[in-house]
Amino acid sequence: MSALATAQRAVAASAVPRPDRSTLQRLAAWYALSRVVVWTGVLAGWTLRSDLTANALLRRLDASWYLDTAAFGYAGRAATPDAIVADHAVLRGAFFPLWPLVARYTRPAGVPIEVSATIVAALLGFGVVVGSWVLVGRVADRAAADRAALLVCVFPGSFVLSIAYAEALMLCLVVLCLIALVEQRWWLAGVAAALATAARPNAIVLLPVCLWAAGSAIARRGEWRSLVAPLLAPIGAIGFHAFLWWRTGRIDAWDLIQRNGWDERVDFGAGNAERLGNLLRWSDPDPGTVLLGLGLLTVLAGAWALWWWRPPAVLGLYAGGVIGLAAMAHTLGPRPRFVFTALPLVWALAVRLRGERFNALIGASTAGLALLSVVYIVGSVAKP
Repeated sequence: MSALATAQRAVAASAVPRPDRSTLQRLAAWYALSRVVVWTGVLAGWTLRSDLTANALLRRLDASWYLDTAAFGYAGRAATPDAIVADHAVLRGAFFPLWPLVARYTRPAGVPIEVSATIVAALLGFGVVVGSWVLVGRVADRAAADRAALLVCVFPGSFVLSIAYAEALMLCLVVLCLIALVEQRWWLAGVAAALATAARPNAIVLLPVCLWAAGSAIARRGEWRSLVAPLLAPIGAIGFHAFLWWRTGRIDAWDLIQRNGWDERVDFGAGNAERLGNLLRWSDPDPGTVLLGLGLLTVLAGAWALWWWRPPAVLGLYAGGVIGLAAMAHTLGPRPRFVFTALPLVWALAVRLRGERFNALIGASTAGLALLSVVYIVGSVAKP
C-alpha cells in the first residue's frame, strides 16, 4: 500500500466519531425506552391470549426454529416431501447456523434458552444502535447520528431486536462490515461479512457490496489488497451449504428445504406484485397485505431520502440488495423486518428529516413499534 493510501486511511480513522460516555448513556436510555414500548405492547396483548404460555411467547414463529436448531442441530435427511412428512426437523435446515450457535453457547447453566437468547438478542440490538450512530456520524455529523440512532430504536421493524431472531446478530455484523468498508479496513470488512453470511441468507448482498468497494479501491488507488473483503465475504454461506451437502447428501439441500418445506422460491416479484395489486383493488385487505403495502411506501420514502443524502455507494448497494432479494422471493416482500434490515434507508430518513418533521416521524414510528410488537409477537394475523 502506498504512503498516500496509508495517510488517507489515518486521516479517515481520526475522523470517525467515537461515542463518549454521555453519548452511550443517551443511546442506552433511548434503546431501553424503545424496548419498554415493545414489551408493554406485548404484555398488554398477551392478556387477550390465555392460550399462550410465557415459554410459547418467547418462542413465537421463527424463534422456535432457531432455538430448536440451537438445541438439536440439523437433521441428516434431504428435504424431499416424504422426508418432511416423516421428520419435521428437516425444516431446521432453512435456518443459518451462526445465531443458533451463539444462542446455544451463551446460555448460562440453569437458564432456559428462550430467556437467555431473548436477552442476548436485545443486547446485540443495542450494538446495532451504537454502530448506526458511529457510521452515520462518520459519513454525516453527530446531530444526524443522534437522529439515526433514535430512529433505529423506535423504527417499527425494530421489534425484531426483542425476539430470538437472527436479525440482531446479522445487523451488528453488517454495520461493522459497512464501517470497515467506509474506512477501507479490508480484513475486518471481510471477516464481518463472512460471519454475517453465516447468520442469515440475505446477508449475501455483502458480497457485491464488498466487490464494489474493492473495485473502486483498485480503480482509484491500485489497492489490490482490498480483494480480501469480497474473497472472505461468502465463506459463511458457502460453509453452511457445504455442511448441508455433507449432512444430507444433496448439494441442493437448502433449496429443497425452501421449496418443499417453506413454499419459498424466487419468482422475481410476481407474487408480491399480485398481492400489492389486490391491495390496490382492496380485494385482499388482510393485515399482512396491508403491512406489505405500508412497507413498500416506507421503502420508497427511504430510497428518496437516500438519493437526497448521497452517502457512500456501499450503503445504497446494501439497502437495495436486501430489498431486492425480499421483493424477488415468493412469500417475502417488504415486510417490516426486511425494511428494517435495509438499515441505510432508516438512516437516510433520519438524516433528511429534522425538527418538527423528524419529531412527527419518531411519534409515528413509536406507535407503529407498539402495534407491530403486538401483531407479530402476540398475534397470528401476519408473518414478520
